[in-house]
Amino acid sequence: MRTPLAALQIQAENLIATELPGQARELADELHGGVRRASRLASQLLEMARTEGASVQKRSDVDLAALATTLLADFYPLAETRNVQLAMITEAPCVISGDRDTIGKLAGILLDNAIRYSAPGGSVELRIVNDGTTCAMDVVDDGPGIPDEAMPFIYDRFFRAAPQGIEGTGLGLAIAKSTADKHGFELKHHNRHGATGVIARIDFGRDIIRTAQA
Repeated sequence: MRTPLAALQIQAENLIATELPGQARELADELHGGVRRASRLASQLLEMARTEGASVQKRSDVDLAALATTLLADFYPLAETRNVQLAMITEAPCVISGDRDTIGKLAGILLDNAIRYSAPGGSVELRIVNDGTTCAMDVVDDGPGIPDEAMPFIYDRFFRAAPQGIEGTGLGLAIAKSTADKHGFELKHHNRHGATGVIARIDFGRDIIRTAQA
């Protein structure tokens, strides 16, 4: 499914790169956008299938601050395109026992959402929380927040609480929740108090903390 869509996307990109009259240009742009959304949906459906069928990988030491630095670098181009500032806050260094790639994918979904939901000129913070007994990773945005009535359903497949104009498939948080549950992490979302936006937290729990280095 992904290969035909990739070929179609290349053809759509070639089409919009040509000189087209007004109405044809609009139709070509709509086609390109539709193919892009279909490609994203196919990728997320594949990721959902992989997540549900995957076994827990061998754990190793994961430095959350180092991982956060890599993630912010990876998402910088998207943030720059949307004029969103990225920042990292580390309360204290935290090293846990887990699968680095899995944690990276999980946090990446949350970062992607936060950047897309933030208005131009907004900001997204990636915070490493270490209270001495547990470690967590927070993704904090200043977007519109999640309506209270929608909050119980945000991890359901294909459910979307996004305002109009924000693209999405409704699968990202479902994949994130499935991943967190399988690996023994707790994923939580809540609206910020005293400010607009959402805090998404990955709580790694007390039992899997290996060390907290200064």
